[in-house]
Amino acid sequence: MLPFLLFAFFSGCDKDDNGVAIPVIETLNVTEITPASAKVGGSVTNDGGAAVTERGVYYGTSPAPETTGTIVNIGTGDGSFSSQLTGLEEGTEYYVTAFAINSAGTAYGQELKFVPTDILPDVTTINIIDITSQTATVRGEITDDGGNKIIERGVYIDTSQNPVVNGEKVKNGRGAGIFKSEIQGLNPETKYYVVVYAVNGVGEGYGEEKSFTTIEAEVLDSVSFTYNNVQVTYGAVKYRNRIWLDRNLGAEKTADSLDDAKSFGGLFQWGRQDDGHQERSSSIRNALTPSGFQPGHSDFIVSVNNPYDWNEDSDWLFRWTDDSGKKTEADPCPDGWRVPTREEWQSVSEGWDTREDLANSPLRLPSAGMRREYEGDLRGVGGSAYYWSSSAQSDVSFLIYADTVNVVVYDHHRASGFSIRCIKKEE
Repeated sequence: MLPFLLFAFFSGCDKDDNGVAIPVIETLNVTEITPASAKVGGSVTNDGGAAVTERGVYYGTSPAPETTGTIVNIGTGDGSFSSQLTGLEEGTEYYVTAFAINSAGTAYGQELKFVPTDILPDVTTINIIDITSQTATVRGEITDDGGNKIIERGVYIDTSQNPVVNGEKVKNGRGAGIFKSEIQGLNPETKYYVVVYAVNGVGEGYGEEKSFTTIEAEVLDSVSFTYNNVQVTYGAVKYRNRIWLDRNLGAEKTADSLDDAKSFGGLFQWGRQDDGHQERSSSIRNALTPSGFQPGHSDFIVSVNNPYDWNEDSDWLFRWTDDSGKKTEADPCPDGWRVPTREEWQSVSEGWDTREDLANSPLRLPSAGMRREYEGDLRGVGGSAYYWSSSAQSDVSFLIYADTVNVVVYDHHRASGFSIRCIKKEE
C-alpha cells in the first residue's frame, strides 16, 4: 500500500511551484535471503515530472528505517533497481523502505520486514475436492512462512509424477494459511498429479505430491415437473457419483454466486409439501396442524413453544420418508427425486469449509438464508446457507449449514424454513 503522502499526490497536492510532484515508488519484495545477506530494492513508477536524482533503500533493525537506519544509494532515474545487502545477522528482524528524490522532495515506498535465514516455507498439500470432468480444487496450507513474507503460492500440476519439474504452475496469490486453487481446463477421465508450493525470500517450499482422476464427461437430461402448480424445467448435475438438480427447489435459475437472489428458491418447513408456504412472502399462521396431517393451506406456520414444530405431533419422524426410508407423498421433489438424507449431505460436503465452497462447487448452492420458526421473518439471506435433509430424531431434524467460517451438519427445529436441493433416487 502506498504511504499517505503519495495518496495526497494523486489528489493533486504536494506539487511545487513548477508543477512537479514527488515520485511514486514501490519497495520490492526482499529476495535471495540467506543467513547473512538479502536482495532489496524498489521501483520508481512515476518520476513526478522531474528527473529522479537519487534513489535507493533505507534498512535497519527498527521500524521506520528512513529515520534510524542505514542508507544505500542505488543510482538515479525511474524504473526498477536493487542491491545485495551483506553482513546481516542471522535471525534478526530487518526493516527496509525504498526511496526516491526529485526536485519536489523525497518519496518512500512501503515498509517491509525480513529475517536473514535459510528457512523455506513449510507447506502441506491438504486434499483435492470438487472434482469434475474438467475442473478440480486443490487445498493447501502454509503453516510456517520461514520468518519471511510469502510472496507467491499456488499449485504445480501435470499428468506425470513430479509436476514441480515438468508441470504447469498455477499461481494463487500470496500470504500464509489455508488457500484453495481451482484448476480448470482439465481432460475427462485423466489422472493428474499436484504439489502445492509457496515462495518466500529464501526460495520455494513444497507440499507432498497427491493425485486425482477427473470424472467421465456426461451430458445429463433436463428434468420437467410440476412445482407449486406450475410446470418447470430444471437441469441436473453429477457430483461425487450422485446426481442432483442444478438449482434449489423453487429457484428461477442455477446460482451464479452465493448471493444470487434468483437462485434462492423456496424456504420449506421440515416435512411439508410444496403447498405454497415455502414462498418467502407467504402469510403467517400460528395454529398448528392436527397430528399426522399436512396443513392443507399455504400459510407459514409459526411455533412459539418448544419443540417449535408446525405439527402437533412432534414424534412424527417420517414425513418426507417412511420408516423404511422410501419417499412419501409429502416430499416436494419431483418423481424420481427426493430430499437428501443427513448422511448424503455429510458425504457430499467433505472438504467444504465455508459458504463459498458450497456456492463454487458443481452444485452451486447459494446462501439463500432462512425463515425463523417463531416469527416467520427472514434471516441470513445472501449470507448463510441452510439445506434440509430428510433425516430426523426426537423433536429435531437435520440440515447442512454454512457461513463464512463453518460448514456443519446439525439439528434444528422443524418449523424453520430452509432450502431444499433434490437428489436423484438410486435405482
